[in-house]
Amino acid sequence: MKKYDVILLDVDNTLLDFTKSMQAALKETLEKFGVIYTDKIYARYNEINDNGWLRFERGEIEKGRMLIERFETLFAEIGLHIDCSTINDEYLTALSRYAFVLPGAKELCEALALNHKLYIVTNGTKIAQNGRLADSDLLQYMSGVFISEEIGFQKPQKQFFDYVFNAIENTNTERMIILGDSLSSDIQGGINAGIATCWYNPNGSNGGEKCDYVIKTLEEFLEVVK
Repeated sequence: MKKYDVILLDVDNTLLDFTKSMQAALKETLEKFGVIYTDKIYARYNEINDNGWLRFERGEIEKGRMLIERFETLFAEIGLHIDCSTINDEYLTALSRYAFVLPGAKELCEALALNHKLYIVTNGTKIAQNGRLADSDLLQYMSGVFISEEIGFQKPQKQFFDYVFNAIENTNTERMIILGDSLSSDIQGGINAGIATCWYNPNGSNGGEKCDYVIKTLEEFLEVVK
């Protein structure tokens, strides 16, 4: 008898390569506005963006404000005056067109879907996530998709998971597990919701003491849930 019936799957850097998507979308957007893309600009944007999402996860800032503020901060530092609301809209539209499936992700979903119910749980924006998932060819394996922007709560908030549980029929949280790469949203969210957690940690980083499972390759997850 398998351990888990329902599997919640994060998207960015769990199933899809968000780093590659972000680089491509940022380059396209900046160049559209006449800004020369450089590795230095990307590195600083990535730092600002990561901090913004952490603040959003902690409930310190509303998502819409955070998305625009990240560009305001970046352009203020490099001395550019651009309508950040417009550039954010252009960036999200560009991001929705870049879907890079991580090695092994499609094979994992295909194998899991044979005996499990799979659901996407993501904090990403609906325009970006819906576009990228549609292009990824992964939706065929999913029984549902839950995006924080549409729900009104985000991982790791318990209310996000309560919404998911209410939407899934015959939910037994003791036979449910979440797989994700983020300790602060996926793993902490799973802990808050009272379900098993598996941290996808390909870089071998420290900090997985609270996780039920830690894997370095997606293939290892098959052994976790069988």
